[in-house]
Amino acid sequence: MSKKVSWKDSNGMWVVDYDTLDNINLFVNRNTKYVADVLGWNKLDYWQTPEETERLGRGDCEDYALLKAKKLLLAGANQEAMRLLIVEPRHDPKSRHAVLAVNTIVDSGILWWKKPVTVTLLADNMWNTLYTLRESGHKFIKTAKMPDFVTKS
Repeated sequence: MSKKVSWKDSNGMWVVDYDTLDNINLFVNRNTKYVADVLGWNKLDYWQTPEETERLGRGDCEDYALLKAKKLLLAGANQEAMRLLIVEPRHDPKSRHAVLAVNTIVDSGILWWKKPVTVTLLADNMWNTLYTLRESGHKFIKTAKMPDFVTKS
């Protein structure tokens, strides 16, 4: 029997299975090398398709985020459970950084709540651990539109 990857929580919010999210975050982080667009493409900014990122084994922050989103969708996640965030990273407040924010359910073994609760965690190329925006130290700037090349088959 296959595990359900995405469902609506008790409040009607789409969520993704925590273990699936964690495994995809780790897989992409471990199998992708960070390379800035200026070095990889000789451009200031270039959004690779997830297929390019996987084939090349490299990309910058939004390329990691888009590959994670595509892998989650292919695993059965609902796209309403995730969004692409542009943040001001804690280590470099003058720059911009992209992360994938995903709704998931965690239990008391992970956080201090006494029962499972829906939280939004960041799948960030800088850490193998999933964090909330607050825990990350990043400052939210805006939500970016997920490109069609990620959400369309």
